[in-house]
Parts: sequence; C-alpha cells; structure tokens
Amino acid sequence: MSVEAQIQRIKNNIASAYHKAAERGAALPEVRSSENLPAAIESIPAGGLPEDVHTIAVEASDPEGGSVSGGGVVSQGMDVAATVHAEPNTGYRFGGWQEDEIVVSSDTAYVFPITKSRHLVADFYVPQYILGGDWWETTLPMSSLWMNIVYGDGKFVAFANSSNQAAYSTDGISWETTTLPSSANWRTVAYGGGKFVALTYNNTNKAAYSADGIHWTATTLPASANWVDVAYGNGKFVAISYNNYYTIYSTDGEKWNKGSSLSISLWWSVAYGGGKFVAITNGKNKAAYSVDGISWTETTALPSFSEWRTLDYDGEKFIAISGGSSCEAICSADGISWTATTPPVSANWWGSCFGDGKLVLVTMDGSQAAYSTDGINWTEAALPASAKWRAVAYGGGKFVAVAFESNKAAYSSDKGPAL
Repeated sequence: MSVEAQIQRIKNNIASAYHKAAERGAALPEVRSSENLPAAIESIPAGGLPEDVHTIAVEASDPEGGSVSGGGVVSQGMDVAATVHAEPNTGYRFGGWQEDEIVVSSDTAYVFPITKSRHLVADFYVPQYILGGDWWETTLPMSSLWMNIVYGDGKFVAFANSSNQAAYSTDGISWETTTLPSSANWRTVAYGGGKFVALTYNNTNKAAYSADGIHWTATTLPASANWVDVAYGNGKFVAISYNNYYTIYSTDGEKWNKGSSLSISLWWSVAYGGGKFVAITNGKNKAAYSVDGISWTETTALPSFSEWRTLDYDGEKFIAISGGSSCEAICSADGISWTATTPPVSANWWGSCFGDGKLVLVTMDGSQAAYSTDGINWTEAALPASAKWRAVAYGGGKFVAVAFESNKAAYSSDKGPAL
C-alpha cells in the first residue's frame, strides 16, 4: 500500500471513528489541528474506534534520559516505527522498548505490524555495572544436562541433553519449564526469521522448531548425523555435522535439504556474518565458507590444529577461540584468510556469544569468564559459582549462561542484580 493510500485510509478510519462514536451519543472532543488529533482520538470512549484503528502511545521511562518519537493513530495492516533518541550528554543507555514491563524490542527503531493499541515505554537508565564483567547467579527449574541457550522473540530458551527438558525466561532470571517433542541428545539451537530450531547429536535425524520457544513441533532432517552446530543468516538456517561430512539448510526450520558435502570430518562451529556462512574444524586447520549456505568452499587457512571451540562474528570479523592449556585466538575479516591474534587467559573455553559490542566467553571448568570489545584485548571476569558453564546467549540487555549437570544459571547486566 502506498503512503498516500495509507494516509487516506487513516483519514477514512478517523472519520468513521467520529461518526460511530457520535451515533453512540459520545461527547466528542474538538479536533483543532493535526497535532491535537491523536489525543482527540484517544479520548473517544472505549468501543468508539473501528476495529482496524488503533492508538500507539510512546513515552520515556525517564525524561532526563532521552526522547521518543513515533506512535499516534494508526490503521491496522500498516507498519509504524517508534524511534528512541538518547541525549548524548546524559550518560544514559537505552535498555529497550517495554510493554507491560516486558522488553519487546532492543532496537532503537522498532517496527511492528499493527494489530492492537499499544503503550510502549523506552527504558533509559544510567549503567551501574559492567555488562559481561559483573555476574549474578540464578537457578533453572531443575538440575539437568543443560546444553545450549539462545535468545529470540523476547525470551531466552535453554534446553538439556539426553532428555526432552527445556526452559524459557523473559528476563534471564525467572524460568519456566517446557518440553521438546522427544527425549534426545539435543545439541544446538538457533533463532531467526521468527522461529527457533533445535537439532540433535549422536547420529540422529531429529529436529524441532517453534515460533515462541515454548511450543515445539518435531521434524526430520535429510540425514542422520552428529549435528553439532546451526546458524541463521540471509533467510536460512544452516547446520553442519561433526563426523559425517554433511551440511544442510532450511528457509523455514521445518523442511530441510542437503547442501554440498565437505571432504573431511571434525567440523565444530558455524557462524554467519559479512554476507557468508563460515565453518571451522576442531583439531584441524580446515575452514569452509558459503555465500548461500548450500555450496561450500574449503580452505586450509587456519594457523594451527588447535581445538577450536568457539566461532563468532562481531560485525567486522570472525573470531575463533580454542580451549585448554594452549589457548589460541584467530580472526578473519572475510572467513577465508585467518591470522593469529591475542588470546584470552588459558581456560577450557566452551561457550561464547557476541552482543552489545562485546564478545563473552565462559568456561566448562570453574568460574572463569572473559570479554572483549575487539577480539584482541581481553578482560577477565568471574562467574558467580564454579560449574560447567556450557553456553551463553545475549538478549534484552543481558548475557545469560547455563551450566551442564546443574541447575545453575547466571546473568550479567549493566543495570545490576534484580531486586
């Protein structure tokens, strides 16, 4: 629909709103100008607006922290952007758009389909702690083999290996239980295109998908394999297998197809960035890249045969970290040519995640964590307890980590601990 048609539709809906309200005997406000129009429409008694006309109200949590714009009277089916602007000299940060005290978007420009009237609050705050550096403990609903965690659709979703157990949280602190379609060796998870997908390890073809991270539907993969990692980018989910040479892809998380096979095994991580998917091996010097997630090109460009455990894209480059006593770090701007860079302190690094300009690592042995804003200079941090910290995810202004063989979880926020 063109802008002109949308404007005309709103005008027609507004006229209809006044007409219907008048028929009900409502005391209608006077519309003196276009600036007065949204408030005038909002003051029409409940039930006076047509079904496809809604009001979008926006406000700042603290007027000193920043300003907001957007909203007003809108017509169902349009896209409306609510944009927040932070004052540069206040020292405040933007913590996301909230609705009923739940973060619904972390983007300063929030675009959403119009289905109802909404009241959005831009959360402005002064940072008191270090994101990725200060951590607090919380608990998962039960002790289990918590394997992975992802953020999407306004919530964290974690799942356990060798079971059908899963959990979700809108704040990374309070958790609720849910279940996957079957008990299996659930290994890897990703979110993209409005869907969560989870894949299994141990030579199976089981997978599952969910629109909300709570209700899951089983699906099957085109081959049985040790599906070790999955990533989303450019409208596709792409997964690699550890020892079966397979790659697969899906545009919806429901139906999967085989991509080109790789020539060797021991593939460990896959990530998307800079217009391509990149995969690396564990214990070999092989890497591979694909522009479409279907056809792959292999290289022997990794500087060493380390146990490369993590792979992330920080917006400019891919960064891989190895675990164990001989910790190494490498980076690549294009996923093809790799160079050694400064590693963090040696540890059994296992989980990693990039968010809010920081790459965060957690260890499987103890309480060590580390973070970096460039993948070169690292700062050590401490998790709140010693555990097998298996995975970490970022969303809603927090990093959240889960521990294997435990009910422990931890979160990091520059707002500080929940009161």
